[in-house]
Amino acid sequence: MDDLTIDDIDVISNRIIKDIDSLSRDEANEAIRGAKHWPKLYEDLIAAAISDNEVADIDDFTKLQEENNALSADLNEFLTGRNEAADRLQEAIVGGRTDDALELLRDIVPGHQFLSPEAEKMLAGIRGQGALAL
Repeated sequence: MDDLTIDDIDVISNRIIKDIDSLSRDEANEAIRGAKHWPKLYEDLIAAAISDNEVADIDDFTKLQEENNALSADLNEFLTGRNEAADRLQEAIVGGRTDDALELLRDIVPGHQFLSPEAEKMLAGIRGQGALAL
């Protein structure tokens, strides 16, 4: 083996890759795991890489990918809802509908006190007298 050139090694490697590519996933997995050097390869390279977080187990990766996709869908739905609420808020402000605008603000930012109780009472007495600057 010491007299092999880099070209010889490339040819052998390409043949091995071609042979493995022709196998089904299970056959290739069985061939690799049945190899004489598999335990050493696994312990020294694969297990170490997984434990060092340099590579991910495919099942872990798939699970994380599914969680990421679900979170992305939730975020997209949330942002779409916020945009629709912002549009309705703008329409309420332009239309001078302060009650609707305040309700929309409370829906958009739950738990936030936009007006003091005194201002709420004052607003209740002003209904229909122009737009309120929010």
